[in-house]
Amino acid sequence: MYNHPSNAIRKSLRLLGAGIYRLGLAPRVIALRKKKPRVLLYHAIEEHASAYTDSLGVSVSPSMFEANLEYINNHYNVVSI
Repeated sequence: MYNHPSNAIRKSLRLLGAGIYRLGLAPRVIALRKKKPRVLLYHAIEEHASAYTDSLGVSVSPSMFEANLEYINNHYNVVSI
């Protein structure tokens, strides 16, 4: 069975990612693996987490999803399925 990373690890990774983004280093990090495809999966896009998704931490708000799409569109070559 898969063991979920601890909340401390998740928080640390989020902070690291935010720091890289805010320092303007995201394009350099992306360029390190430019030829590799990325596939994203969103489990739930909802304003408030449901009783099911709340404890899983797998949902994002519509505004966060929109921000994700904008970032992806600005930094990646998006290909439709």
